[in-house]
Amino acid sequence: MSRFGSDPQRKFGAVMDSGFYHLFNPEQCAELIEEVASVLIPGGCYYLHEFAVEFPMPNVPRQVSVAEVQSRFILDKGWRVLEVQSVEFLSRVAPPVPATCSCVERITTK
Repeated sequence: MSRFGSDPQRKFGAVMDSGFYHLFNPEQCAELIEEVASVLIPGGCYYLHEFAVEFPMPNVPRQVSVAEVQSRFILDKGWRVLEVQSVEFLSRVAPPVPATCSCVERITTK
């Protein structure tokens, strides 16, 4: 059953991720990507906004680079990167943090 809800047959046209993907290690991110793929319709988009900086302390979000997005979301795995940019992650309690913002399209249900 999908972790995104109680109905495993339910599909979505978009999934928005602002600061979630970067909480997981790379192996866990592979599982997260599979889970997102399972709930997106073909042509649906996964929007990511993640930190693009390494913090010098343990147990904090990790860096997600443009290169990581481009290497994980590939045609062979049923994805197409529509847009990826270096941006900032804005907060009310901290200065802006370098970030990666992406839109990837699910092109197949492999």
